[in-house]
Amino acid sequence: MKKQIQKTFLLLSLFCFGTSSLFADPVVKTATSAAKKKTVKKKKTTFRKGSIYVVASKTKVPLMYSKAYSKSGKNIFVTTYSVYNNKNQGIANITATHNKATHGVEVVIRDFQVSGNPVVNIEKTTYATPYMGRFGSIGKVGAGAGRGKADNPGQMIVKFISKRFDYVNVVSIADAHEDSGKQLQVYVLDEQSGS
Repeated sequence: MKKQIQKTFLLLSLFCFGTSSLFADPVVKTATSAAKKKTVKKKKTTFRKGSIYVVASKTKVPLMYSKAYSKSGKNIFVTTYSVYNNKNQGIANITATHNKATHGVEVVIRDFQVSGNPVVNIEKTTYATPYMGRFGSIGKVGAGAGRGKADNPGQMIVKFISKRFDYVNVVSIADAHEDSGKQLQVYVLDEQSGS
């Protein structure tokens, strides 16, 4: 009798668990397959070539950078640069924020090579009417180059990426304020602006 009960229990168990797929909840199955379809692969980071211009020696040191665009509020458009040296080590983070309502652009540099990753420079500029040319501040950095020459980058030069006049690209930005006393270097990024 005991063996008969065990056989019956075993057969019932096999029947219940073996046919669970026949009685599976179709809603759960659909939700699972829909979740799988919505999985999006991460976009591969595109690295671009730039340089650091050392003002005293007038030399350029190659670097790599990536950039991303984001919106922070109705009229605030942010371009974020992650800057790396040729050994793929992060050296700086550069954020360009355009406030479309006030016609102002602020570029902030955070230096990863200095303890605590401090902000080492903040440069600001405004415009009266947006246009597709470069604008900003030549400062002492670009003063020696003369008008129209690209030998020396500017203290802070930016350019809109499109005629929507929302996001800006950073053409060049000094890693410290021109009067800081620090050996002046300039990040030269979107030299061929518009990219």
